[in-house]
Amino acid sequence: MEEGDAELFVGTFDDVSCGFAAVRAGRITVPPAPGLQRPDPPAGATLCGFYVEPEFRGVGVGEALLAAVEAWCADNGRALDVAVLPGAQDAKSLLEQLGFTARLLVMGRSQQ
Repeated sequence: MEEGDAELFVGTFDDVSCGFAAVRAGRITVPPAPGLQRPDPPAGATLCGFYVEPEFRGVGVGEALLAAVEAWCADNGRALDVAVLPGAQDAKSLLEQLGFTARLLVMGRSQQ
């Protein structure tokens, strides 16, 4: 990775570190179906780490971290991709409150 291709933001509340957000250059990609071609996606960035301590959720720390990430993306001409794991309802709810919408669902089956 080159300089400027990633950034780490630390969330604080009353001067206490209580969360972080990490972003890196590059889109979340899924290979196209055989025989299909897709246009090259626009420059993007991926939120590759995000966490807020439970006792600091709901007080604006997560919103501030995501605002900092989005500002970094805008300054670098990049669209933001965020992957949310199944069961991460708090993260999904926060992102939806901020205007994010789902555009990809990846499903699988456990190997037994």
